[in-house]
Amino acid sequence: YLIEMGCEKEVSAEKNAFFNENRREGVVNDFIFSTVTCDEVKSAMNEIKSKAVGSDEISIDMVKAVSPYAIEAITHLINTSLIDGIFPENWKTSFVHPLP
Repeated sequence: YLIEMGCEKEVSAEKNAFFNENRREGVVNDFIFSTVTCDEVKSAMNEIKSKAVGSDEISIDMVKAVSPYAIEAITHLINTSLIDGIFPENWKTSFVHPLP
């Protein structure tokens, strides 16, 4: 079910009319991410306790080690994704390893 959720690319005129007719006053329908600062990225990285690596095999410890030299580039990458709404495919994938 969840895989198919976002596959509908067009909304029918009937559904669109229903949502427009039942819209609440004062409710904003926009979903907008705010950009982040270097300090916010550093703070978020410091809160990560997981030792797991991502699909790129890079651990948070490795990212933290280079962050004094790369924090501006990391922040720029994050903000570009937030502004454009485009995220790498491997950020949308997770690996589940069931425990016996």
